Amino acid sequence: MGREERIDKREENGDVHSEPGRFTKYGFKKKKEEADFDEIKVEKKTLSTKLTQLETLDLFLKGKRIAEIAAEREMAENTIYGHLEFLIEKGLIKDINKLVDAKKQDKIFAAIKKVGADKLTPIKDHLGDDYSWEEIKLTRAKFKQVAGNK
Repeated sequence: MGREERIDKREENGDVHSEPGRFTKYGFKKKKEEADFDEIKVEKKTLSTKLTQLETLDLFLKGKRIAEIAAEREMAENTIYGHLEFLIEKGLIKDINKLVDAKKQDKIFAAIKKVGADKLTPIKDHLGDDYSWEEIKLTRAKFKQVAGNK
């Protein structure tokens, strides 16, 4: 019988407690403060990620450009692009014409259909230097959003 099996057996018999300050399922003792801190840290990180993207959405919907949003939020433009990519893929931004020219979107969509949406480099290689990585990322997010709703 292995260590985990013995611990599982002890749990079944009520010999091991999983509450903070007691032995965990793996036999380690945690202080209550450590357990609480870990839980708070995880909740905060998850919450702040969603809130920060929604703050970016709010500024974008107010008509601010990427550079303005980045400056106001004291973040890198690349971070803002990442937020927008997420928001587009989730369907919170439907029209990306202010971000990527409609004709470029059509060509990026065609390239994605030809080489796939999994990786950016094959799309970029297919399109060439007339298309920025950001245009490709945002349009790919739109492609995924549209494909996900079919």
